[in-house]
Amino acid sequence: MPDNSYQQQFIEDLAEWLDMQISVNEKAQGFAAEAGEHDAEVRYESRLEAYEFLAGKIVNYKEGKPFDALPDGLMNLKEY
Repeated sequence: MPDNSYQQQFIEDLAEWLDMQISVNEKAQGFAAEAGEHDAEVRYESRLEAYEFLAGKIVNYKEGKPFDALPDGLMNLKEY
């Protein structure tokens, strides 16, 4: 079984990777919107929401919240 330092490093690496994915998908979504590519924009938005959900779960973990706690802001309403 991995030791605690390995687990902490994994969480930090995952958080860093998620931050990078969020940044990339925000930019890609913006480019798709500018190009009028609605289908691509929706795909990037879906990915972005998934990455933000996972990043929120890591924040919850660091704050000592239970695993089944929803990330803050998850239920924000969107207008289309």
